[in-house]
Amino acid sequence: MDRRRQAAGGGADRAPGPDILRLGAMLMVIILHILGQGGILDAAQPGSGVWYAAWGLECLCYCAVDCCGLLSGYLSGGHRQRFSRLALLWLETVVWSLLYFALFRLLSPEAVGRQALVNALFPVMRRQYWYFTGFFGLSVLRPVLDAGLDRVGSRRATALFFLLLAVYCVLPGLMYSDAFRLHGGYTVLWLLILYLLGALLGKSGFLRSLGPFPLLTTAALCLALTFATVLRPISLPDFGTFTLLNYISPTVLLFAACLLLLSVRAGPRAGSRLLSGLSGASFGVYILHTNPLLWQLAYRPGCLRSWAGLPAAALVVRVLVSAAGSYLLFALLSSLLALLFRRLGLPARLEGLEARVRRGIGGE
Repeated sequence: MDRRRQAAGGGADRAPGPDILRLGAMLMVIILHILGQGGILDAAQPGSGVWYAAWGLECLCYCAVDCCGLLSGYLSGGHRQRFSRLALLWLETVVWSLLYFALFRLLSPEAVGRQALVNALFPVMRRQYWYFTGFFGLSVLRPVLDAGLDRVGSRRATALFFLLLAVYCVLPGLMYSDAFRLHGGYTVLWLLILYLLGALLGKSGFLRSLGPFPLLTTAALCLALTFATVLRPISLPDFGTFTLLNYISPTVLLFAACLLLLSVRAGPRAGSRLLSGLSGASFGVYILHTNPLLWQLAYRPGCLRSWAGLPAAALVVRVLVSAAGSYLLFALLSSLLALLFRRLGLPARLEGLEARVRRGIGGE
């Protein structure tokens, strides 16, 4: 069996590595939002212990989006796209968006009008959740991408991985240029590149054969370089001043790639089923945590600035505990909605509809 398919499979033999990475990446996203949206990074006194702790966590967690994109390509690249699954994710997004709309319409009717309802009903086209919008756009392109990936061998996959890395990360980073309009990684093009890179990682015998020592060494070096540029931004004549702390940074991307390759080495462990359930709720956690109305009316910018007055160790503990608590709460809510969908038979109905459509157009 293909190692990537085995890692993505279910049952007792399911490898927990991808679940660990997916869950960890979503926790990282929450931590980033606590530090950024919460205002802790801005409020921390430069040079203080809290400043080092906050920005250290920021650098450690900034690979979250790259981890998700690479993992998607690693597990799914070259395999058939399930549009029924995509439809279910879209439906989940609409349900939570409408529930948030109803809640805040009751709590603050003067701030929630017709436009918010339109946004809730059309979350992809209205770009309510940038990652889901990009993921949706990528998913439509996946059949074309997978047809090409299916014919890529191990040696070519290694060469293509480093070619994409050089063209889209290293060269633009050295020139401080957004020549390909990646806009810091907040685009469907960057998610497409991550998907390809993840798929190439899965096909490259050389990259998958790297042992823990070179992977850990590379990850530590990338993290150190990223943090070093936060301490002292890079300044180049004619190119301006910048850091390596962004999604398309080569150090952030390589750090994410090392985490992926390390995670997929984990074999079956006790508790894999629970871990799989928590990881499977990560999309719902993302939607519940990043709803625009929640951020506009409740989780306002700077609402956690007072945390910057804590001792460094206390800040780290509070951020980690808050992120874990948020994940568990939102995962519970997401699991309840998934249970309701199963009771209504929605997954099976959508899969049956997809199968009929595929047969009708000669896809099977």
